[in-house]
Amino acid sequence: MDNSWLLAAGDDIFRVYDMATQETVYWENSVWPVKTGLLSNNGKTLITSSRNGHIQFWPMPKRIFKEDISEPKAKKFHAAKLT
Repeated sequence: MDNSWLLAAGDDIFRVYDMATQETVYWENSVWPVKTGLLSNNGKTLITSSRNGHIQFWPMPKRIFKEDISEPKAKKFHAAKLT
């Protein structure tokens, strides 16, 4: 995969940034607090893991517009690079 991604996750929200374009390419509210994630299936699936061990699968990419992005209200914010 030629893209480099950044997963930014808070208590109940996460975003995936495309490092090449510096844009958010995926945004999702999650009922589980996301701890980390990875891309699989040649970048077609995002797998996230919560702090309590819950795993979710998300189709990628889900392109969104900047006006659709609301600011996260999470107190804690974590980031992990996805390659």
